[in-house]
This record gives sequence, C-alpha cells and structure tokens, in this order.
Amino acid sequence: MMMLLGHQGVRINAALHLQWRDVEDDQLIWRAEWDKLGNEWTQPIRDGTVSALLTAKGWRERDGYDGPWVFYRPRRRSRRYDREDAPYTVQGFLDALRNAEDRAGVIHRPLRASHGLRKMVAGDVWDETDDATAALQFIGDTDMRQAKKYLKVRAKRMFSIAQRLDGRAVPTPKPTTGVSG
Repeated sequence: MMMLLGHQGVRINAALHLQWRDVEDDQLIWRAEWDKLGNEWTQPIRDGTVSALLTAKGWRERDGYDGPWVFYRPRRRSRRYDREDAPYTVQGFLDALRNAEDRAGVIHRPLRASHGLRKMVAGDVWDETDDATAALQFIGDTDMRQAKKYLKVRAKRMFSIAQRLDGRAVPTPKPTTGVSG
C-alpha cells in the first residue's frame, strides 16, 4: 500500500478500493464511487507500483484469497473469505504503519502517511515537468487552489532554476533538517 501511494499519489480511499479489474497493462482505473471528487479517471502505472502489485499478488496467492480487492482484509484463522470480503481499511493501514514505525524506531509525525505521500508525488511531478497543472492532474486533482498546499518550494528546484538561468553549474544544496515539501 505504501509503495502504491508513494508512486501514484492517489487518495487512500481510492487505493484501498482498487480491484484487480482496475489494473490494466499500463494504467490503473480509479472508479468514481471511490474517488473523493466522484470522477472516474485513469493513471499510468509507475515501475514501483508494478513491484507493489506483484507483491500484493504474491500475498493473495499465499493467503488463498480470490476476491476482487488488491488490498484485502486479512482473514481470521477461523474464517474463510466469503460475504465478509472487504477491502483493507484506513484504520488497518494506519495501525500497520504506526507499528512499522515503532519497530523501526522511526518517530511518528502527523500527516506523513498517505496524504504526505500524495503531496510528495505531486511535488515530484512538478519538479520533473515544471507544470503545476500536470502535477495535480497526475494525482487526480483538478482544483488549482490545491497547488498552494501541495506544491512547496524545494531547494533542489531553486538550484536547478538558478543553473538554467545562469547557464552554469550550481552546487547541489545540502540536505536540511526537518520535513521537506
């Protein structure tokens, strides 16, 4: 789930409701019923997402799950997958992430999970394209007012701009402490 969110930048509800029928050779279909804005849209599958989907498929085979969901609720030992078949939940995802942070000794920070990954992908697209509209469209957003919230100034971007303006090499910026945009 983390890989899919970190490569595609979709909203968590859409990702949780991804079904195998929505995975095509080169794109994902995000269904209107699970999209916050009520839109059905497609998105190219990134390489990291292919790895995530292959991992999900491996777990599916290992667990003997044959339902529609890419990210499904794990069954309890005493139950089979049947009428209670449902996708993984937001709370299940957040609990698993928090447990992983604890095991790894990573300090928990609010807003670093799914929505933080969404902003990261938008910023990565913006860095690559210099196109704020494309950055928002890639993550399934159409409201340009979100650009102020999602697209933050990055030191790397500013150094790249200076380099292009002056036609000279500019040293790579030193990493800063704290959360980057």
